[in-house]
Amino acid sequence: MATGSSTLINGLWNPSLPGVFVSGSGSGTSVYTNQPSYQKSIVPNSLALANGATSPMRVVPDVALDGDPGTGILTGYFQSFSEGSVQYAESRWGGTSLAAPLMAGMRALLEQRVGHPIGLANPLLYSMDKAGGYNNGTFRDIVAPPKPLAYARANYANSVDNSAA
Repeated sequence: MATGSSTLINGLWNPSLPGVFVSGSGSGTSVYTNQPSYQKSIVPNSLALANGATSPMRVVPDVALDGDPGTGILTGYFQSFSEGSVQYAESRWGGTSLAAPLMAGMRALLEQRVGHPIGLANPLLYSMDKAGGYNNGTFRDIVAPPKPLAYARANYANSVDNSAA
């Protein structure tokens, strides 16, 4: 998935939506690593045999979480300004700074539930999905929306006002 950026100029988005690539995440099929046992019969061959592979290869990532600042977490903080004032502000944050603690929290809840450390989580996660089938079980593939989604926000280059935008 990718996040684009456009600027509203005289009532028109420039460039037209979805805009210029700003950030995103990646995934794919390894050309070096064979498919691990926990991915067998769960990851479809259409993915595991990509890149001209003759035997199933490892597909990554195993888990992806919300990292988009537009749908991220609202964070409150105090900000120092150039004239010396300190003011409270709020903004959305995403990326690894959001996804990593989300995963750590889910893992902590899982280990608390089973009552012991689970070690490498991948076999357990894939076994949970096996019962429902790929994209119908515990987890699902991340796919692009049918049409671009957009939200508007003020991006100030100097973090204070639009004088340097």
